[in-house]
Amino acid sequence: MFSLLAIHQVRDLHLDDRLYFWAKTIWYEETWEPRSLWLPEYRVSIDAKAVGGVTDNFSGLSYDDDRQQIWAVVNNPEQLLLLDREGELVGRYPLSGFSDVVGVTYLGDGLLLLAEWRNHALVMVRVPEKPGPLFREDYRALTQVIGVGGSEGLEGPGYERTADRLTVVTA
Repeated sequence: MFSLLAIHQVRDLHLDDRLYFWAKTIWYEETWEPRSLWLPEYRVSIDAKAVGGVTDNFSGLSYDDDRQQIWAVVNNPEQLLLLDREGELVGRYPLSGFSDVVGVTYLGDGLLLLAEWRNHALVMVRVPEKPGPLFREDYRALTQVIGVGGSEGLEGPGYERTADRLTVVTA
């Protein structure tokens, strides 16, 4: 009986996975740094820079490695912002018909994914080629992706291109 209980606890608490992870971590300890983005070596080059014309509700950021630019969203009033690598405002695109846009991620191939918190929607938009508003009805959206409700919504989308993996945070 004790053996069955012990086996059940090992599986239920994922102790086997933890043991495997620990052993693998120890085994590859010498190769961590060359195989990783070594975070202890990163330093902030721009600290707390204000974005011109944005006083409130700055909500999400994403780096566009194809264009070497930064995309940002502001909710209320909904806007998509384009920044250069130094954080200077390059473009402003009003988001007409969008509601409570709180997150943005660059998907590659000229595509952005915007997260609407209140509507529980992920909206894919093409990178704007010219100044002017973007209209919500022009774009497709994935709504009610998961069972969020009440005061919960989709917050921070993130996309890892090498693994083709989309992660969306709810809050």
